[in-house]
Amino acid sequence: MEQPTGTPTTPAGVLAAANTLVADLDETMWVARTSEELVEAVVVAERLRAHLAALEPGCWRGARPRGRQG
Repeated sequence: MEQPTGTPTTPAGVLAAANTLVADLDETMWVARTSEELVEAVVVAERLRAHLAALEPGCWRGARPRGRQG
């Protein structure tokens, strides 16, 4: 899992880096974009949302209390 410089190689680090990239869109002037760009952005955002939703259950399963060994 290759990370941007200074980003920890952890699941949370990967998601934080992705969030930082997406945050770059916060200042986007959407009215200045073409209809094609807007539709494509919505399609990709939906894919991203679905992917993140699919990751959550695995995170929660892994976070359940674990029995002690030994």
